[in-house]
Amino acid sequence: MKVRARKVFRGAKPPSRLENRFETLWRALGGPVLEREFRFCPTRRWRADFAHMPSRTLIEIEGGIYVNGRHNRGAGFAADLENRAERDSQP
Repeated sequence: MKVRARKVFRGAKPPSRLENRFETLWRALGGPVLEREFRFCPTRRWRADFAHMPSRTLIEIEGGIYVNGRHNRGAGFAADLENRAERDSQP
C-alpha cells in the first residue's frame, strides 16, 4: 500500500484564495509591504490576515459567508466579535 505524504504549511494557517487574491491585487496596485498572519494579542493566539506596521493598520479578509463555515455559526460569530473587540481596543 502506497502512503501519500500530506503537504504541511509551516505558517499559522494556510492562506485562503481570497487572501492570495488580495495580496496579488495589493502588490499590483503598488501597496506598501504587509506582514501576513500578524499576531496582535500577546495573551491569545489571535492573528490578523495582514498588518501594515508603520500605520498600525490590521487587515482582515472576511470570506466564506455562503459556505456555513465557523464564522457564520453562533459560537464562531461570538468568538469573532470578542476578537474584534480586543483588536479595536489596542492602543
